[in-house]
Amino acid sequence: MKIFHKLLGITLPAVLIALFMGSWLTYYLSSQALNLIAERWLDTRLSEAVAQVAEHEQFLRLYNITNIAAGTKKAQLDAAGELASVQIGTRGYVYVLDMTGRVLFHPDNQRVGADIRGEGWFLRMLTHPEGSVSYRWQDEELLGMFSYFEPWGWIVVATAPLSEIYGPVIHARKYILALAVLGGLGISMLIILLTRRLVIPLDRLVDGTRKVGRGDLDIHLPVTSNDEIGQLSKAFNLMSRDLQKSLGALRQSEQYFRALTENSTDLIALLSLNEGRINYLSPSITRLLGFRASPLKGSPFSRLMAEGSRDAFTAFLAHLDKNPGAVLTREFSFLNRDKETRILEISGRNLTGVPGVGGIVLNSRDMTTRKRIEDELKASEFRLHQLSSRLISAQEDERKRLSVELHDEVGQSLAVLKLKVILLEEGLDDTAVEARQECESMVDYIDQMIENVRRLSKDLTPSTIEDLGLSAALMWLIDTIKKHYAIDADIRLDTLDESLSLDSQILVYRIFQEAISNAVRHAGAATLTLAASHTDDWLSFSIADDGCGFSRPDRDADLESSGPGRGLGLPTMQARARMLNGTFRLETAPGKGTVLQFQVPLDKNRDHGQIHPHTG
Repeated sequence: MKIFHKLLGITLPAVLIALFMGSWLTYYLSSQALNLIAERWLDTRLSEAVAQVAEHEQFLRLYNITNIAAGTKKAQLDAAGELASVQIGTRGYVYVLDMTGRVLFHPDNQRVGADIRGEGWFLRMLTHPEGSVSYRWQDEELLGMFSYFEPWGWIVVATAPLSEIYGPVIHARKYILALAVLGGLGISMLIILLTRRLVIPLDRLVDGTRKVGRGDLDIHLPVTSNDEIGQLSKAFNLMSRDLQKSLGALRQSEQYFRALTENSTDLIALLSLNEGRINYLSPSITRLLGFRASPLKGSPFSRLMAEGSRDAFTAFLAHLDKNPGAVLTREFSFLNRDKETRILEISGRNLTGVPGVGGIVLNSRDMTTRKRIEDELKASEFRLHQLSSRLISAQEDERKRLSVELHDEVGQSLAVLKLKVILLEEGLDDTAVEARQECESMVDYIDQMIENVRRLSKDLTPSTIEDLGLSAALMWLIDTIKKHYAIDADIRLDTLDESLSLDSQILVYRIFQEAISNAVRHAGAATLTLAASHTDDWLSFSIADDGCGFSRPDRDADLESSGPGRGLGLPTMQARARMLNGTFRLETAPGKGTVLQFQVPLDKNRDHGQIHPHTG
C-alpha cells in the first residue's frame, strides 16, 4: 500500500470521526445545558408554588385555626387555586400529590384522584424531600422538580414536557447534521489535496533511494519547500554526495588493505568458530607452505598442521571461544607441500561478534628460521656454560695443586731453611753478636713467610671445609677478613655441611669469598650481613653490604659479560651458581650498597641431618 493511501486511511477517518464526534458533543452539551436551565427554571416556579402554599398554612397558624378541618380544607382549596395560576412555559404546570400517591390537584381535572403509587418515579419522591425527576406519565415524557410540604403532607411538583424543553435543540439537530456532512466533504477534499502535495516529494525520495540502492549515487532531488520534506530532500542530496565520497574512500581503502594482505609475509586467515574451517586465506600461504589458498577454503585449518599440533590447536580454539575479543598466541608445527616441518607463531582473536567478520582471525608468522637460530644459540650457550664450568673446575684443580705444592714444597723448604739458620746461629761464637741478631731476624722473617704460605695455601684450597665443614670455613673467612680490614659482620648461618657435597660446598665458599672480597676492597663497606637458611628443597644464601654500590646492568644476562672497566668477579659468581643448578640475583645502586642472593638445590643423595643455628 502506498503512503498516499495510508495517509488518507489514517487522517480522513480520524478527521471525519472527530467532526461527527464534535457535532454530537455539541448536541449533547446543548441538551445538558438546556436540561440544567430547565431544572433551575422549574425550581424557581416550584419555589413560588411552595411559597404560596406556605402563606395559606401560616394564615391558619396566625389565627390558631389549624385544628379546624373546614378552615384547613378551605385554605388548601385556595392554595390549589393559586397554584393553577403559576405559569411554566406554554404547557408546564404545577400539581400536588399526597404521601399515598393520590393526585390531590392537577390542572387536568381528569387526573385528579389518580393513583400513581406504583410508578417508580413516585418512589423517588417518597425517599427524597426534594429534587428532580425525569418520568413518563400517560405517554408523555416530563421533567419535574418536587418538594415535600410537611405541614399538610403534600408533595408539590413543578413539571414541563421534555418536548417543550428540548424543542430548540431538536429543531437545530438537523442543521448540525447537515453542517457536519458538508464540513466532512470539504475537509476530505482538503486532506486529499494536501496529502497528494505531501506525497509527491516522498515519491521522489523513494525513487531516489531505490537508485542509490542500485549503486547510482549521481542523483539530485529538487527541493521545492523549506519544511521537513524539503529538509529531508536536502539531507538526501547531502547523503548522496557523502556516499559518493565514502564509496571512493572505501574502494581506495579496500585496494590498500587488499595490497597489504596479499603482499604480507605473514599468513592471515579467517576461520569459522565451528571446527575452525577456513573462510579466507591470504596468498602468503603459497610462500609459507606451498599450497594454493582457494582449494583449502571450507576445510579445517588443522589439516595443514603436523599430527602432534592438532589437539593443541583444538584447545587453542576452545580458549578463544570462551574469551571473545582476547588475543592468544601459540606456536604450532605445520607440514609444507614437501612434508617439511615449519614452525608458525599464531596470534588468534575471536571476532565472531563483529559484523562483517564473524569468525576467528589468525595472524601467523614463520618462526622456523628463528627457532633454528634459537636452538643453535641455546646449544652454543650450553657449550659455553660447560666450558665455563670446566674452566672453573680446572681452576679449582690448579688451586689444589698449587696449594699442595706450596704446603709440601715451599712450606717444607722454608722449614728446612729455618732449621739451618737456627743451626747456623748455634754454631756462631758468642762474640758474633751482630751475626746472631741477623740470624734471629732471618728466623722471624722465615716464620712470617711460613705463615703467609700457610694462609695462601688455605686461600687456594680451604682445607677447613674438608676438616670442619662449610659453616666453619665461612666463619674462618670472616675472621681472616676482620684481621686485615676494619669491618663489622652480622652472621646468621645454619650448619649446612651435610646438605651439600664437598664440591658444592667449595663452590658456595668461592661465591662468598668473591663477594666479601669485592665488598671490602672495592665497595669500601663497613658492615657485612651474611645469612643462610634451609628449606625442604633449597638452600638460600644472602650477602649484603653498606658499600658504595654501583650501576646495575639493565639485563641479568649482562652480569655475565666482561668488558672495559668490568672485572670477572660477577660473571664467575654467576657461573658457579649455575654449576650448582641454582639461581643468582643482584640488587645494587650507587650509594645504596649491594645485596647478592643465590639459591642452590639440596643434594638429595646425601643425608642432610639436623640443622643447627650458628651465629657469630
